[in-house]
Amino acid sequence: RHTTVIREDLDVPVIVVNSETETLAYVGARQRDTDKFRFWEVAGTSHVSVERGVESPGLDSPNWLSYQPVFSASLRHMHRWLKDGKEPPRMPLITVNEKSAIELDERGNALGGIRLPDFAVATSTHKGRGKAVSGGNRFAFLYGSAEDFPADDLAKLYPTRGKFIAAYDKALEKSVEEGM
Repeated sequence: RHTTVIREDLDVPVIVVNSETETLAYVGARQRDTDKFRFWEVAGTSHVSVERGVESPGLDSPNWLSYQPVFSASLRHMHRWLKDGKEPPRMPLITVNEKSAIELDERGNALGGIRLPDFAVATSTHKGRGKAVSGGNRFAFLYGSAEDFPADDLAKLYPTRGKFIAAYDKALEKSVEEGM
């Protein structure tokens, strides 16, 4: 576990963006947001993501969610912070319990954190840590995992295409409003 924090005496802005993969390793290094520091964690994402449906030998169902939109947003926010002094938003962290485990919803997805639309309106269980298949990649944990919900569960969650689209559009609007 990492416990080294960013120096608090710096007079320049700093934004740390972590995927869910890093959450437990860096929980000891979490810092409160200040007028010069932001710490963001993107729920449901892994350190390395692959395109959905792409063959990934040696990996067991890798995560296809990407924290890249939040990373790109952090660059945009950093530019405004440096140029205009406009502070980036303060965002919730992924929820970690007293046993140092990520708290999960009823479908196995992390609670808290920055929730991009593909995670907020979930169709899959997404984990930040993955595992290798027999003889697979020793860095498989960095690729996370994704498992699509069964069709029956999807039909209960989103009985019509229109209900899914409405929920997704609402989550997208929230992400835009948050600046993510």
